[in-house]
Amino acid sequence: MPFADLGLHALALFVYPGLVAVVLLGALAESIVLLVLAPGQRRVALGRLRGAMPARPVSSAALGAALLAALAATQIAAPLNPVPEPERSLLVAAGALSAAGWLSWVAAGGDLTAGRFLLLVQGAWLVAVLAPAIMSGTLRPQAVGAAQVLTELPLKVTGAIVYLLALPGLLGLATGSPVNLLPGPFGEARRNLQLLRIALWLPYCGLFASLFLPPVANDIGGVATFLGASLLALVLAVALAGAAARWPDLARRFYPRVLVVLGGLLLLGSSVASFFV
Repeated sequence: MPFADLGLHALALFVYPGLVAVVLLGALAESIVLLVLAPGQRRVALGRLRGAMPARPVSSAALGAALLAALAATQIAAPLNPVPEPERSLLVAAGALSAAGWLSWVAAGGDLTAGRFLLLVQGAWLVAVLAPAIMSGTLRPQAVGAAQVLTELPLKVTGAIVYLLALPGLLGLATGSPVNLLPGPFGEARRNLQLLRIALWLPYCGLFASLFLPPVANDIGGVATFLGASLLALVLAVALAGAAARWPDLARRFYPRVLVVLGGLLLLGSSVASFFV
């Protein structure tokens, strides 16, 4: 790789849309989440968030997960991304986020029940991520988002629904998640885990905008539009988490089942569609 290209990749990894952007936008997203989902404990929750931000020693698992999240962010279809569009890969983004999820599980203590929950949610999410790529015949996120074939629209909409349903579990907003940091069963989770979830917001929501919404202009206006689309994914994930918090028994019973059923239907539908292409 030429030195110029290496410099662009380093800029993407450590600045935009990588580590710096991931931390800044993730802290903003986390503030929104805590304000919405912890209304009775906002002062405590935001104090915990401020306490997580100063530079202190973090666990190797949390640090590794944060770097993997930054790597995943370099692959999304963010405007002005220094990584050239042909060099971005959906497999790199999906692999990095999957590995970050399991490092989150390790940092949370490696509970077996949480591990089974993560395996189920992550499996459904991977189907939602890869199904549009299979149908469009490309692994470039921007090309997947640009593919607008009418006959494939129902499967793409289903993929978007499964992706959004999986977000609360992947981002620690669902009961049973290994990175649940809101007041409740995991309310005293370590500062490392909160830093880790901050790092996951932009890659997950940005990947949703890349795969399921049309590409935007490669300029400052496009950056604002892309961040708005990512914010839409954030708002929908928080709304789902809020509904689950309101009816926890129903959520605990039906959330995994709905993910399995919709993920299975999506996998079957995309397999059949790819066979006839």
